[in-house]
Amino acid sequence: MYLKEIFLMRVLNIYLVALILFISTSVLTPKAEAIGFWHKKKKEQPKIEQSVPADLPVTVEETTDEGLITKYAPKDLIKSVEIEGNSIISDEKISEMMKSQAGKPYSVEDVKQDLQLIYGMGYFTKNIKALPQKTDQGVILKIVVQENVPITGFVLEGNSVLEDSELLSILNKNIGTPQNINILNDMIDQIEETYAEKGYTLARVQSIQDEPDGYIDVKIDEGYIKDITLSGNIKTKDFVIKRNMMVKSGDIYNEYSLAEDVKRIFGTKAFADVKRVVSQSEEDPTKYDVKIEVTEKRSGSVSVGGGFDTSTGVFGSAGFTDYNFRGLGQQLGIDFMTGSGIIFNNSSILRRASYQVEARFFDPSFLQSKNSLQAKIFARDYASWQVPLATERRFGSELEVMRPIQKYKHLSGGVTLGFENVKIKEGDLSQSMADFAKSGVDFSNRTNMLVGGTFVSLGPRFVYDTRDSYISPREGVYASLGAKEYMNVGSGDAGSFGRVEGTIQKYFPVGEKSTVALMGKAGVNPWGNAPYFAQYNLGGIRSVRGFRQTEAGNGNGMMMATAEFRTPVPLMDKITQNTFFNDMRLVAFVDAGRVFQENIINTVYDYPGYGISTGLGLRIYIPGLGPIKLDYGFPLTNIGGGRNNTGRFLFDVGEMY
Repeated sequence: MYLKEIFLMRVLNIYLVALILFISTSVLTPKAEAIGFWHKKKKEQPKIEQSVPADLPVTVEETTDEGLITKYAPKDLIKSVEIEGNSIISDEKISEMMKSQAGKPYSVEDVKQDLQLIYGMGYFTKNIKALPQKTDQGVILKIVVQENVPITGFVLEGNSVLEDSELLSILNKNIGTPQNINILNDMIDQIEETYAEKGYTLARVQSIQDEPDGYIDVKIDEGYIKDITLSGNIKTKDFVIKRNMMVKSGDIYNEYSLAEDVKRIFGTKAFADVKRVVSQSEEDPTKYDVKIEVTEKRSGSVSVGGGFDTSTGVFGSAGFTDYNFRGLGQQLGIDFMTGSGIIFNNSSILRRASYQVEARFFDPSFLQSKNSLQAKIFARDYASWQVPLATERRFGSELEVMRPIQKYKHLSGGVTLGFENVKIKEGDLSQSMADFAKSGVDFSNRTNMLVGGTFVSLGPRFVYDTRDSYISPREGVYASLGAKEYMNVGSGDAGSFGRVEGTIQKYFPVGEKSTVALMGKAGVNPWGNAPYFAQYNLGGIRSVRGFRQTEAGNGNGMMMATAEFRTPVPLMDKITQNTFFNDMRLVAFVDAGRVFQENIINTVYDYPGYGISTGLGLRIYIPGLGPIKLDYGFPLTNIGGGRNNTGRFLFDVGEMY
């Protein structure tokens, strides 16, 4: 192997491991999500009166050392400033507020302003006075103050979602200082901000009352919900909407929790729009009412269409989908597609017409429980990607039951049960024999490639999802980990085997509309003898772009990572306000991957077993269909077999991830 290739393989391994570790660490400390839906602002809490009263009694008693009232000339200077009556607030802190200072001309007006400023500090009663005394050396200015009662502690009332310790950490730092209106108002702001940071945006300090013993009673209204009402749903049953809501009547209002509920309701795909309005309850002004306003969309649709993409070539399709079947939030669909065969294929994949049909059903609340049920039946006939120059026919079914794990927010767990019959047939015997002969590999190995079988699969799966959108996420994490045991229940040479797969995706918003998306995934068949059709390949659609399908390598395990930068088409919003055009995105990407436990396909076709590529793409979002993906990728590593490193176009429906 060339030194360049060895170097690139080492770089690839470092890139894959580092990127997957980086994304993984992001999952451990997800950023709290905040979705900006409109709601009525909480009523303003009036602050404690802190302005200096206009009628503050300012006492300036001007005397001589003999106690006689005298007049002062502008030339009289202040000899010293003495402060009396303070025991907690230092002389320096009081002096900093005063214009009258030693060495400056004495002025009655300045002294009156100084007394106003000292009172405005908030630590003192109205009993403030100045006692200037004229001497031969100058004026001795004596300021007499009376401190407020010192704070000895705080008593909290009404807090339940925040612990006393968290709130007292804000308040207790003022223990021992005189009661201060200004500081108390700052504490009110800090308490309400602490609540708001955790989503309790309607919580407020209801009252603050001082006691003669120096304790201050702080009463908090955390913002309770009186009623939750629905409007706008005609077909959809009320309980279908409410079962997607974790927030209930009697709960304390939380902005983040309600935003999650709105996201779940919108995620049922039964509604074109979901809003919530929060208002003060007319029945109980101390509480709030929440109204969920939905706009239903036509949930059932029949589609007939055609086009072309990389995996199926020129295709025709027909289907029916209902995202709100019987108004119960269930999803029912059936799709049929036939295509001319994969385009931009390499020499190991037949150009052959493909057929596939799939019927699916999804119930987000199976038997009115917290379990979701997804079922599908499928049949497919196409040119095999895993087995060179072979045809592949599959039919089967799959059931998956998932349930949220309440102890861990955003985490769900479940089990998948599947049945599948797979038949692999020779598609071009003469070409297969020629390929084996050219590579010097015994053609008897071809028999192992054509092994099929009938399998029952069973295994657990866990999903962690904090994405802000299921269609075009800009922020959040998606992670999935699953394992399955495939048991051969029919005749044939295939044995039972196991599979473990994991995926992790992380999204970072950049600016107002751009996104950096990272993805790492890995899979392996760690036990048993997995047949060739159940092994992994890299290259092509939703893999290492820039390589043709499977051209990067085949093996019993794989690991890959990809990074994308997605941004709106520059200046498009200046040209038109049409949503269709403004939703288009340009994409720049880097893909890297490698297979493990390489199989004989790599030897016969001289596939490298790894690949790195880069490229550009365009995403066109079609309502009801999703993004159309147009990518051009260029391989940065050798594709093997003496083939030229040239770029490849890829056409597909749906994001890379």
